[in-house]
Amino acid sequence: MEKKLKLIIIIFGLFLICTKLVGQPFISINGTIYDSLSKLPLVAEVLLFSFENDSLISSTQSNNKGIFKIKIPSGVYEVVIDKTGYIRKSIFVNTFPFEVRKETSYSMDVALNQIDKEYWFNFAVFFDYKSIEVKPDYYNVIWKMADSLSKYEDVILELAVHSDDIGSQEYNYQLTLRRGQSVRDLLLQLGIDERKIRIIPYGKLMPRYPNDNEQNRAKNRRCEFRIVSNE
Repeated sequence: MEKKLKLIIIIFGLFLICTKLVGQPFISINGTIYDSLSKLPLVAEVLLFSFENDSLISSTQSNNKGIFKIKIPSGVYEVVIDKTGYIRKSIFVNTFPFEVRKETSYSMDVALNQIDKEYWFNFAVFFDYKSIEVKPDYYNVIWKMADSLSKYEDVILELAVHSDDIGSQEYNYQLTLRRGQSVRDLLLQLGIDERKIRIIPYGKLMPRYPNDNEQNRAKNRRCEFRIVSNE
């Protein structure tokens, strides 16, 4: 009798869980897109990609107030905001059904940065000591740069490459030049026109951190990315 009662309780519990999941099969994503400087709303493309296989699931536009709304089944997605003259932005959204969530909506405010004269990206590629090899950990960064660069015809990507302070400036100039060439070669493999890439090797002239310990030196061995208008 007790075994039957336990079985009934388990079945009933599973029924309640399934009912809850079936009753909430979709999540609403509500957002507003605006210019990062003027704060004015923007009409932009909103693209929804599957995180699992990068396939495009749906596309829509924000209205003249910058507002958009999309409904998606539970899962993990990449929401891409794209507008001509602005830096493309990607946002990862996780609405997996087995997470405990009281709400069935997801809100986001998206500020886009306009490509005017220049724009610095907030990520970089870092190098090991004396190395010019781009580590596989940074391949995703390179892919994102190639994806952004392919959207615009009138821009140049500058690779600002730096070293630590060990060795002469001439040695580090050549080292940062070769590091920039390594990054450029990966971009070329992704189909970027070589004329859209400019390498600026600084050597050890512009450290971001004091070269007073190995941790700071590792942070200074970097390639930073800047998009500039090709006027």
